[in-house]
Amino acid sequence: MRTSVKTATNKSQLYGASRNNRKNNSLSFNDKRSSTAQLKKIQESANTQSPVQFVKPKPLSEMVVDRTKGDTDHARESHDEVFRNAPDEDTQHMRAYQEARDNNLGLNDLTLSKENLEVVPEIIGMLPVMLKEALDSSENDNDRAYTFRQRFFKTFNQNTTLDKVAKYAYKRMMDISIGEAYLNQLKHEDQNFNFNLIEEDIQYRTPKEGLFGPSQSSLDMATQIANRILREAFQSQSQEERFFKIATGVGAGLDSSNDTARVASKILEDYLKPKLMDFIYKLPLSEGGNDEVWEGDTLNSNVVDNEGVQLPQDDTWVRPKVQEAWDNISNIVSPAVLNYTGKAGVKVDGLVGRAFYRTEEKMIHLNKVTSSKATVMHEFGHHLENHSKVPHWIKLHQLMRDRSNGTDLKKIVPFTIPFVISGDEMRYDTDLPASGEMGGCMGYNVKYYDHGSTEVVSTALEVFHNREKAYRIAVKDPGMFLAVMGVLRGR
Repeated sequence: MRTSVKTATNKSQLYGASRNNRKNNSLSFNDKRSSTAQLKKIQESANTQSPVQFVKPKPLSEMVVDRTKGDTDHARESHDEVFRNAPDEDTQHMRAYQEARDNNLGLNDLTLSKENLEVVPEIIGMLPVMLKEALDSSENDNDRAYTFRQRFFKTFNQNTTLDKVAKYAYKRMMDISIGEAYLNQLKHEDQNFNFNLIEEDIQYRTPKEGLFGPSQSSLDMATQIANRILREAFQSQSQEERFFKIATGVGAGLDSSNDTARVASKILEDYLKPKLMDFIYKLPLSEGGNDEVWEGDTLNSNVVDNEGVQLPQDDTWVRPKVQEAWDNISNIVSPAVLNYTGKAGVKVDGLVGRAFYRTEEKMIHLNKVTSSKATVMHEFGHHLENHSKVPHWIKLHQLMRDRSNGTDLKKIVPFTIPFVISGDEMRYDTDLPASGEMGGCMGYNVKYYDHGSTEVVSTALEVFHNREKAYRIAVKDPGMFLAVMGVLRGR
């Protein structure tokens, strides 16, 4: 149900003066007293000392850079992807100066512990003096930014809470400038999915015998509607666009009480559903092939108890569920994605308790009694998403943010249900059209995580062992379905 991430140190990115004649400046961010590790402790304290109620989602640009931090292969690969065309450090410092000038360095937007929050007003009160000095120094914004930077690090040059929070806020704005540059340059390529939607297969058909109830005029009108949707779909050369058009037509009449809409949906379904089931459950040679997954291991290769001891092979509580889940996963997720995200394990923490996935361990945590095949598939969805390539992960977040129109977050439930959900958990202010088919309830599938995970892949994958639910997800919300399959197939 949950995904857990420990804040990690980004060892590869230290910020210093970028011009050659400033490299030895004593106010450089490379000063040991303002190391990245020290600054990140502020964020850690917010996560561990004081539960917070998030109001607005963290900027996606900041989440992008957060994803590059940590001493793991995945973080390093993400870092290379995001920082490949990062702006120079003068541009990053300019972003911090502008935010200090226009928005108090974003200090009021930070999620901090009570101790760290107490120093924020004092820092904000000190900024005007520095900004005035910068404004008086030159008519040129680049020179002003440099003057502000010099004064800022001369002022906040100690290891107190005040200094650490100030430097954390400054560095955060530099990170955001890098994330913004990456998002501005990112171009989502065509996914090149093959749904095998070929126009030659089409026979513009009338409803099959056995459809009782609708009048002949409703049948004729439904056939015309279905034919028009099919013809429009095949005007596109893109398989994704063809799928989207036909699936939208199916979804529009799927549960309708209107005879015409329902019959049109059934005509389209007769064509789409067999092809969609093949797409989901039969990996094509280009995605399946003979690739060996995890050097021959499976998810059942590493199932341990809370002491780290392997469960017996004849265990009848957990291993059968893990194996069932793996059989489904390996038929749906491409070997290339499984190998890229890497091996995961399973740990049984006790008889009861809430299941979760811990990213830094690559470990699914279950309980012995209530965890099911769906539970395993759900938590494995977090493994796939949290270790996916950056562009695929970004699509999920853009989906949530676009649909919620930048509105404030809201609580999933107003109270805590033990072993199920906390009253502190927040969600995007939107609903997924296919939420009734997906796992979770009460808006759990649009849950917000400050560290950048979502529940979209997990709550979809957990029901993919049920073909009818997978089909209904695809036709009720084709946009979300394509984003999920982008993660599962690495496209």
